[in-house]
Amino acid sequence: MPRSSTYLFLVCLLLGASTVFGQLEQYSVTGQLLVKVKTSQFDAEPMAGANANLESPIQKIIREYGITSFEIKYPNVDYLREYYHVNFTDTLRTEELIQELQTSKEVELVERVPLIMANGAIPPDAEDPKMWHLHKINQQGWDYWQQLNGKGRIVKIAIVDDGVRTTHEDLRDVIYKRPGEIPGNRIDDDLNGYVDDVVGYDVADNDNDPNPPADASNSHFSHGTRVAGLASASTDNGKGIASLGLNTRIVPIKCVSSEGPSSDYQHVWKGMIYAIQAQVDIINCSWSQYYLGDDEKRILNEILANKIIVVASAGNWEEEVPMYPAAYEGVLAVGATNSNDQVWSGSNFGEFIDVMAPGVQMFSTTATFDDSYDYGNGTSYAAPVVSGFLGLILSQVDDPDKAIEILKRGCMEIDIENPDKIGKMGAGRIDIDRTLKILIEGLQGVHLNKANSIQVYPNPTKGIVHFPADFYATEMRVYDLSGKEVAHINAPGTQVDLREYQLNGMHILHIQSDEGLFIARVLFQ
Repeated sequence: MPRSSTYLFLVCLLLGASTVFGQLEQYSVTGQLLVKVKTSQFDAEPMAGANANLESPIQKIIREYGITSFEIKYPNVDYLREYYHVNFTDTLRTEELIQELQTSKEVELVERVPLIMANGAIPPDAEDPKMWHLHKINQQGWDYWQQLNGKGRIVKIAIVDDGVRTTHEDLRDVIYKRPGEIPGNRIDDDLNGYVDDVVGYDVADNDNDPNPPADASNSHFSHGTRVAGLASASTDNGKGIASLGLNTRIVPIKCVSSEGPSSDYQHVWKGMIYAIQAQVDIINCSWSQYYLGDDEKRILNEILANKIIVVASAGNWEEEVPMYPAAYEGVLAVGATNSNDQVWSGSNFGEFIDVMAPGVQMFSTTATFDDSYDYGNGTSYAAPVVSGFLGLILSQVDDPDKAIEILKRGCMEIDIENPDKIGKMGAGRIDIDRTLKILIEGLQGVHLNKANSIQVYPNPTKGIVHFPADFYATEMRVYDLSGKEVAHINAPGTQVDLREYQLNGMHILHIQSDEGLFIARVLFQ
């Protein structure tokens, strides 16, 4: 059973079907419905000719319920031509309208329209080191990164979001330019259905400019630009930030109208269709919804059938609840962690998660100016770190399933830091060094999904801990069994004295050396 069906079934059992479907109203767009008709020849407009005054059942419903539009939702997509988007004004009679439409012989299915939300937040001022997340996911892997520099094919990552500032100093060199499209000639040169889409497309305003509006700021229409920077910002260019997205290019797909609020993500599925037609390799979805419409499932199935990787943020609702598209079967769901490898307090978690990645105090590009940067929190910003890293892997293996397998096998287990979420964090937190070692050297000799263990002595101890001969620690953190950090020591060397912390009981030591991260379990008396 697909993950979407499994979770809905279980929730219905726990809460009762009437409660669940009643809750859909608060997670849906008011005054809108999706209608699937039984024939692609269906026409909701009044019929011309001698019998124009004779209403069909659908036309009668249109008149009685204040329906202002009843239009094909995806007019240029053959496999979706039976889906209609309905706008209506009599919202107090929504349930009655749904029932009326469902009784029509011309209608196969009626659904509410899911409310779609960005999964990012603007945090307070921060003084953390700007690129902490690259250090956290094991910067020693940059040695492998350098080995891959200039090798492999170019991987296209679609940023389906509120726009990308394509002229930003850290993005302009990584924006994909369609080779078959001639700029400014008002002709669809490559016959993909979109005119002059040289550097992406705005599906919300139906034009070829995927940039945010001119009044964009760090808190307004900057979400997609932040996401793009974390996925694929130019690295080693002496400016701004770095990213893991070696050999990747950004395909900006703007799905929020410049005329409306920057929080209105209701056009993202048109953006997903554009991504298919743009033949991208990875689609980043830093937004979520509580459920999927029938048309949206069809679109996801088409994407997955085309071997496109979909990376989606888990949601910022601080709960063990699946969000979509992340929880859909075949989509890579990403939760967020903090600098201590603990699940971020705002991140969703659960069995639907595939991997975790840093998502707190993430420094990235913004749309205010060509040289503006700022911090952001959210699973929105964990997902593009994974998208960029997957792009690097895919540039070398050219097999989506294998790329995902390598990513997961290289993850670091973070159960110790999150004892209350074991089994709800997927394969663990992504790790540059371990993953690229697998990519370059193969699986042999790699202890998958586990940090290296180390024996320290004496154990039990009253507070003094000695490391093995020839081992030199550069940093050590101590955690209690709840995952709370209780001590942090820089450059402990060959031994460490922890008596001042008055530790008692079992604790976990994270010991960093030039050879990598090691873990020891120590009983303090």
